[in-house]
Amino acid sequence: MANYMAVNIPSWFLCLFTLLVVRFLHSRPVLSLITTTDKFNWRRLAFGAIAWFGLAALAGIVGWIFFPHSYKFVPPGAAFFLYLPVVLLFTPLQCLAEELFFRGYLLQSLGKWVRNIWFASILNGLIFMLPHLLNPEVSYGMLPMAICYFGIGFILALATLRTNGLEVAIGVHIANNLFDALIINDVRSVLTTESIFVCVGGHPWYEV
Repeated sequence: MANYMAVNIPSWFLCLFTLLVVRFLHSRPVLSLITTTDKFNWRRLAFGAIAWFGLAALAGIVGWIFFPHSYKFVPPGAAFFLYLPVVLLFTPLQCLAEELFFRGYLLQSLGKWVRNIWFASILNGLIFMLPHLLNPEVSYGMLPMAICYFGIGFILALATLRTNGLEVAIGVHIANNLFDALIINDVRSVLTTESIFVCVGGHPWYEV
């Protein structure tokens, strides 16, 4: 648990730094980093979270059918329920921080020079990919994991530009990380948790 908390703590500073820069350096309302409207759209967040959680569950079921020996069931015990409140607290904050920075601040900055939403989404996906290449999961294969990280960054950037807001992207990101942390985690994951299933043999091209 200490490792999980330590890995997540830097995201608090990323979130705080991003908000302070927007508010005091750019003299803009914090909400302008999230949406073009005057209020946060919780329905869009819920839509993104539910849709992605469902897709992740479907991918997990199909993966288990094709690679049954790669998944180990771990009955939820005391360790799982000890982790649960920590994961539910830390993970949304970590996801929010990354979305505010990557799909909020950086994507809006790109918009000053790049008008095409597809090109902007590609650039944002590449930027999002780079720091994630330091994750231990890359040991499964640099190319497929790079494609995965780029793909999720591209999808979230495109969703942000299509909806003129971060709500869908935040919902998707939270659902993705909660699913990984609580339902199916990987033995090489950068965020080690007590999940219900553990993937003991990665299949990176299937992830792609």
